[in-house]
Amino acid sequence: MRSVVLNGTLLDATQASIPITDRGFLFGEGVFTSMRVQEGQIWAFDHHCRRLARQSEAVGLQVRPLLRDDCQRLLDANGCHHGLWRLKVLVTPAIQLLTVEPFVQETQPLRVITYPDPVCGPWQRIKSLAYAERLWLRRWAQDQGFDEVLTLGPQGEVLELASSNLFWKLGDRYFTPDPVLPLLKGVCLELLEEAGVSFTPIRCRPEDIPPDAQVFACNAVQGVRSVRSIDAATYRCSEPPFSLSDHAGIVCACSS
Repeated sequence: MRSVVLNGTLLDATQASIPITDRGFLFGEGVFTSMRVQEGQIWAFDHHCRRLARQSEAVGLQVRPLLRDDCQRLLDANGCHHGLWRLKVLVTPAIQLLTVEPFVQETQPLRVITYPDPVCGPWQRIKSLAYAERLWLRRWAQDQGFDEVLTLGPQGEVLELASSNLFWKLGDRYFTPDPVLPLLKGVCLELLEEAGVSFTPIRCRPEDIPPDAQVFACNAVQGVRSVRSIDAATYRCSEPPFSLSDHAGIVCACSS
């Protein structure tokens, strides 16, 4: 059984416990973030720390700072020096829990279906522990024979996928749903912007995405992936124009 770090203490996972009165356990009151670990290196650690602190404050949580030393002890204890791993940090009113599990890099272009009803609310911009809705939406898409689900805003605007942001390239320009909409702007988009990618915020319906656009999904664990189709519309698949580097989550342009 793997080790975890609970409130700064390294424990065997079988020995870790949380209070049954914890509001994260009872109500999903808490936030989390997932980080990519490759060959022992944590990608975009500072970005995740800032978002975790920002979102904890937004939902009224007072939490201990996330320490790189805690993360490193967890990686060392679980032998995460080679390959790909997902480091997850969960924060509730009572606990800070760090876990790590291996994951597989997915490269196949995504087939996406639109969920017909709006998915919006005051917590849509928060990476909340109340995550059952997102898991259910992805399962709904998979039950229809698709890989991922596209969610819509109150006026039918394109928002995001279950756990990824969406953007598309048309000519030399990049577009992404307006972050003012009820969506979570992820760390991967932040990295792309810091690397010099200029996104034009846009409000549109799925059918308004041009058929000759190249469409991509991105998150901080899987990086950038091509989208093959949204509903009946198909798009030209190509190598994603950017990839996360092997060092600290810097985004680099892929050579053509």
